[in-house]
Parts: sequence; C-alpha cells; structure tokens
Amino acid sequence: MSEISDLRQEGVRINLGGKERNIYYDLNDLCDFQKKFGSLQKALEAGAQPMGVRYFLWVGLKRENEKLTEEKAAELVTSPRYIEIRNVIEEALVGSMPKQKNEDAKETNK
Repeated sequence: MSEISDLRQEGVRINLGGKERNIYYDLNDLCDFQKKFGSLQKALEAGAQPMGVRYFLWVGLKRENEKLTEEKAAELVTSPRYIEIRNVIEEALVGSMPKQKNEDAKETNK
C-alpha cells in the first residue's frame, strides 16, 4: 500500500467581508463531501454551481465562526467576485485531497 502524505494544509487566503480568511477542508469535510455528493469527483463538479459554491464556502469558513450559516457565508460573495471565490474554493478543495507520496516527489522535482 502506498503512503499518503499529511492531510493538514494551510488552505487558501482570501479577503471576504473586509477580513482575511483562510478556506480549507480537513478529512472530516472530505468524508462529508463524499457522503453528500456520492464521490469526491461529484463534489468537485457540484462546486461549479451556485449552491455548491455557497455550501463549500460555508464548510471552508465555519471553523473561524461556528455561528456562520450557509446563507451568511453566501452574503460574503459579491457578484463581481463570484468567479474568483469559486476558483479559490476549487483550489482549496483540490489542495485538501490526499496525495500519494510519489506525487509529492513529482511536485518537488518540477
């Protein structure tokens, strides 16, 4: 069995609502996504839709504010920045996926 690298990561920084925030997903989040969407691939596809953006933004920010709701998270998204925020969420999602050790070595050698 190949080894999987450390799942902890820094996330992706973004300014929302006049505050620097760190969007990231942990192993529990990945499991929840798999359960909710059926697979991690389907979760990534859902992240391209408005309801997915709202959901993933909320999950990625809820550690900073336990009282944050999906609706309140969505209020941080302004129309001109929608695509930027969607891309940040995608970057954080992809960055949260476990990498095989040999993939880490390939990244280092680039």
